[in-house]
Amino acid sequence: MKLAGAYGLELRNNGTSESMYSNNITATSGPCPAVAFRITDSENYNNVSHNNTYTAKSRPASPRTVVCFTASPQTALGQSQWILQPLLRHYNLPVTTTLSSQIRPSCIFDYDIGTNEALFTSPTFTKGSNPDPDFFHFAVFFNAGTVNVHVRDATFGTGVSPTDTVLPAQGSNESAASLYIDWTLTLTVQNSSGTPISGASVTYTDTASTQECNTTTSSTGTAICILTQYRLNNDTGANQIENRNPFRFTLSAPGCTTSTGQESVTAPISETKQLSGC
Repeated sequence: MKLAGAYGLELRNNGTSESMYSNNITATSGPCPAVAFRITDSENYNNVSHNNTYTAKSRPASPRTVVCFTASPQTALGQSQWILQPLLRHYNLPVTTTLSSQIRPSCIFDYDIGTNEALFTSPTFTKGSNPDPDFFHFAVFFNAGTVNVHVRDATFGTGVSPTDTVLPAQGSNESAASLYIDWTLTLTVQNSSGTPISGASVTYTDTASTQECNTTTSSTGTAICILTQYRLNNDTGANQIENRNPFRFTLSAPGCTTSTGQESVTAPISETKQLSGC
């Protein structure tokens, strides 16, 4: 006999433009699993969980069956899939979704098949008050499908490190996986007199020679770049860490002197750079 447990909030049936917010969900397990946030099917980034707090804990002497995030495996396979949850239980789901909430790891990313994408925007990761002493990591992967997870503009609480992962080497039961720690750079480009420059060219290239940003400034002289500080992966073995800092940037505009330089990005940042000669 299999007991299903209970769920706090759920996304299902591949809805569109669904929003869940201002909830404080605590999942406390007993004999059955307890799930704070369950996703049955959500295949686009229009479904958003924001300004929610999801907490997972178990009663004394209970098995570790509590989860923050889970999903039903009874959905069509081969689509984009995503899961995030703490502790040791894991499920599979087809989903592409966005979370912008407070979540308490360890986080387990579990993928079944196919190419899988996930995006977390401005989450806060905090360590629980009584974490499992033998199994606490920021992220843990179980994946039979290709995985690309982006965590953007996150806040990492005390004791939570974005590079503390368990990401097994590729093998018969483990496919390629990448976890990106990304930051938003908001750049204003001005001329020598401090006037914003519209249409200025902005490029940022990382240490892997990947051009991560190639854009032009808006009418207010502003450009938005999403830059990856770390790519955690299993390209050549378990628990590989790519540090993409520092970035090489090039700024140019007609009639101005081109500006080049290097910059490390380790958090969301707003800054202004000036071009001379114009």
